Amino acid sequence: EILQTRATDYRKINPSLLKRVRGFVQDSMRPDSLAKPDLVKSVVICLINARDWNFLVDQNQFQSEAWYHLVACSKFLAQLPKEPSVCERATAAFWEAVCVVFSSDSPTEDAQDRFVAFALKIREVTIVNGIVSCLANLYNVMSQGRDGSIGATLLSAPTANIWPSSVVHFDRIRIDSVLSTLSVVLDHALSVSGAHAQWLLTKADLLFVSRKHKAALCAYA
Repeated sequence: EILQTRATDYRKINPSLLKRVRGFVQDSMRPDSLAKPDLVKSVVICLINARDWNFLVDQNQFQSEAWYHLVACSKFLAQLPKEPSVCERATAAFWEAVCVVFSSDSPTEDAQDRFVAFALKIREVTIVNGIVSCLANLYNVMSQGRDGSIGATLLSAPTANIWPSSVVHFDRIRIDSVLSTLSVVLDHALSVSGAHAQWLLTKADLLFVSRKHKAALCAYA
């Protein structure tokens, strides 16, 4: 039932249903739980889209896997415009989790595919914006090289100043994978909000750095 809802505010979900859903998420984290991980993630995504962030952030077990860092940080990403100092540790954790996903020695071979699948199910604009921003800034950091000098065209990115300016394991990050994933996530973002000015600019920049100059020119226009 919760998987069929497209609620954008958890307060609009039937209270009885919301209580059952929260109970299911909490029970799924017990050692003896038989809940299927994919079902749990789908339910969690519904709660993210419904902005039930306070509940999700309280579930500390979500921080044990890279893609669940996104869940744990979702509340903080939403609060960044209001409380950036409070969210510094959360953005650092989010950044680190994304770096793990795109690391060449990631212990999980399909981590990137699962990251993309997760991101494509998010429809809440603030959280989508956070994911786009993180990926665009990660590409920019990698493009500038280890010494921080600008050696390539950088992408315009929303809220660029909230992210770390360096990567710990620089040589392990697959920059081509970051760029291709950003392209997929941006197309999804624009399907959510096609008139989002910052996303349109980032998309145009991405086409340019991908040497699709005619398409980039049309996008800039």
